[in-house]
Amino acid sequence: MARYQGGKNEAGQPHGFGKKSWADGIEYTGSWQDGLKHGDSETVWPDGTIYRGSYTHGKKHGPFVVSRKDGVVFIGTYANGQRIGQGVLWSADRASAKLLQTVVEWQAAAFELVQGDPIPLEQAEAFVERLEVHLPDDSAASVMSTNERGRRRSRESTKEGYLAFVSHMKAEAAMEARFLQTELESRHEDEVVFLDSDDLRDLSKLVHHVQQSRCLVLVQTRNVLARPYCILELLTAIESQIPVVCVTVGGKPQEIAYNYEEMTRLMTWMDTDLEKWNPGAADVLRDHGYEDLTDVAYRLSTIIPKTISVPLNTGDSRNRLHASIDDVVSAMKEARAPNLPDKAAWLTARSKMASPLKNVGGLKQHGI
Repeated sequence: MARYQGGKNEAGQPHGFGKKSWADGIEYTGSWQDGLKHGDSETVWPDGTIYRGSYTHGKKHGPFVVSRKDGVVFIGTYANGQRIGQGVLWSADRASAKLLQTVVEWQAAAFELVQGDPIPLEQAEAFVERLEVHLPDDSAASVMSTNERGRRRSRESTKEGYLAFVSHMKAEAAMEARFLQTELESRHEDEVVFLDSDDLRDLSKLVHHVQQSRCLVLVQTRNVLARPYCILELLTAIESQIPVVCVTVGGKPQEIAYNYEEMTRLMTWMDTDLEKWNPGAADVLRDHGYEDLTDVAYRLSTIIPKTISVPLNTGDSRNRLHASIDDVVSAMKEARAPNLPDKAAWLTARSKMASPLKNVGGLKQHGI
């Protein structure tokens, strides 16, 4: 028997963002369209192998990154559910790589059987760059120890909670979110920064994890405010009087870069425009008790544009990156609990405006 949590269409089928777990231990977290996997995803197998990539109408399509729990990684491409072309197999320590010439239907059980031809690291890195994917930093040297995993999980049931909760859109800012987590934890000994890929095991506890955090760090990219679970995290922080700090990701192409004016419009008119950006997103919010999307627009548009925003470009020099993290730490210390203004005044002011949305350049229909 399978268990599903997330958005649904009028027919009750998975639609939008959701998580489905099967009795055999397989867990899929990602986007759905009318009951089919459709969009960005992460699938975790019982042996710890993780598949990250996109589906189109229920079939793997595009680059996939397959990570074994010991750190070995395979990167290759699918088309209509079938492996195509070459692939690269990285060693756990990232010190060597092999080029796989044959078309292989990758399964976790067969992972260790592949041989391949050794290739220079420069060639392997060029392959990864060409596919526009990120090589996970989960090598054997950095695989989370049992003690570290236990330390992180203990925060779920203790008063210590989390130093910060990193809210981000994985498809646009996974690397930046990981960088922030790593840097903030390195500067705060014994503290834990919540990152879903490390700390989220039950989607139903998402709100609780935000409430356990002393600050919410929003990683700002083009479509993050159209992702319902990021909206849910922000609303929880606002309602729970948890300070919010924004980190604006730089060095991204226009289709990923955060646009302040565009996002301010989306937040102001979220009750009418969210579905145009991301069909199914409003249903996810309603499933979590947010029936009044005008109230959602009021809360977000009066708080987020006024929060401290720190620029971050992971392509900067070491010194500039160090200074950026200093700024994030300072912003976290200076941030105060959200203070909502008078709603009636906001409604009056908004009524004098016209919704400016014309050509939405946000998410495609499949991508929450």
